[in-house]
Amino acid sequence: MKFIFLPIILAAVGSYFLIKLRFFFILHPIRTARRGLRAIRDKRALRSFSLALAGTLGVGNVFGVAMGLIIGGAGSLFWLFISMLFAMVIKFAEVVISSDNLFHDTDTHGGFFYVIKVSFEKMGGRMSRLYALATLGLSLVMGASLQTGAIRESLLVVADVPRESLSLILVLITLVAIIGGTQKIEKITSIIIPMTTIIYIFITFGVIILNINGFGAVLHNIIRSAFSLESILGGGVSFLTLAPIREGFARGILSNEAGAGTSAIAHSRSGVLSPATAGLLGIFEVWFDTGLICMLTGFSILLSVPDISVLSGGMELVMYAVGNQFGAPGKYAVLFCVFAFAFATVICWYYYGSESFSQLFGKSKRAVFLPLFLIFVSIGCFADSYLLVTVTDALMALATLLTLSALIKNSDRIVHLSESGGVIDSDIRIYKIKGNGSWRGRGRR
Repeated sequence: MKFIFLPIILAAVGSYFLIKLRFFFILHPIRTARRGLRAIRDKRALRSFSLALAGTLGVGNVFGVAMGLIIGGAGSLFWLFISMLFAMVIKFAEVVISSDNLFHDTDTHGGFFYVIKVSFEKMGGRMSRLYALATLGLSLVMGASLQTGAIRESLLVVADVPRESLSLILVLITLVAIIGGTQKIEKITSIIIPMTTIIYIFITFGVIILNINGFGAVLHNIIRSAFSLESILGGGVSFLTLAPIREGFARGILSNEAGAGTSAIAHSRSGVLSPATAGLLGIFEVWFDTGLICMLTGFSILLSVPDISVLSGGMELVMYAVGNQFGAPGKYAVLFCVFAFAFATVICWYYYGSESFSQLFGKSKRAVFLPLFLIFVSIGCFADSYLLVTVTDALMALATLLTLSALIKNSDRIVHLSESGGVIDSDIRIYKIKGNGSWRGRGRR
């Protein structure tokens, strides 16, 4: 039952916000890009952006995309791209509303714990705690165990490292990285993410260039698979439940986490001048994660592996694709990238998890979370990856439903912040209704 209904909801909510925000980043891509690039020049914003990317650039970009191709075929890459458009506007809305002072605890502490709590008067407290519980679970399962499991699986392609030894090493380096607080985590991710991204782009783009003659055939295969007769005849609701479409959306969600609201915790630390500008960094995050890294992964596999059905493991597929072109050095380079992306995700999600833990049990008991998190870092070296992905899907679905509910509730406020921040243009004036944080339009400028 996983992700049968969620793609439909995400597509519906994404379409709603695309219309409400007037397709601004699609119709005005250059203006959007320029303003976002100016925002990233701020050191504080750059560190928060790197922290948010660290939370998304992980197993989903490599293992997740490869598994999506194995399960859903080449067509899943097309639907991954389509899901990116919905993810961009949803992520924008998430970051905008969570950056609003109405939904902030302090200058550097925000997130959907506060958005949900303020947005729903009667049930806000319970919904906020449920969201915190979901994000806490995600930090342990997806942020810790799933990432270290990916490291373990990628190592198996090169060498058989004992699970016990790897577990101990990962726990120790994670402990060293997270002791020192959020500022240390931000510094580490601001170094790891740019360096690793450059290496990974160089490798995957190299594979694509070496096989560029087959690009037309691969593109035709992607379109044919995405719009197969089965998809056309499916129609309606069943259209989004077919394997290529479902897996494309599912891997997009796992990769960029749009709709879950989790990266808003990192973006709330950006310190940029307006919530609308912070929202542009959310769009950049999705494009960088899905539009660039995931697409490079998918095309490098499809161009260099004649028959992906002969391989059953996602990491094995990626290693095979790169190894065909660059041999052992290429495999070791991919191994380094997987390790670096996964490790950055681990330490980022420690921060997300500690914030969630504080929401549930209070800041005074925050120290209890550290040993719990390290246990799950270790568990990833032994647990079944399918089980981890299944649990992640369920927790992600819960977090996403709560987040999307809050976004719909505050949709007029998001439009107002986007207008006042100069991201979109409108002649409708917005004013606040006291008491519940909702907004409505009145009059002309």
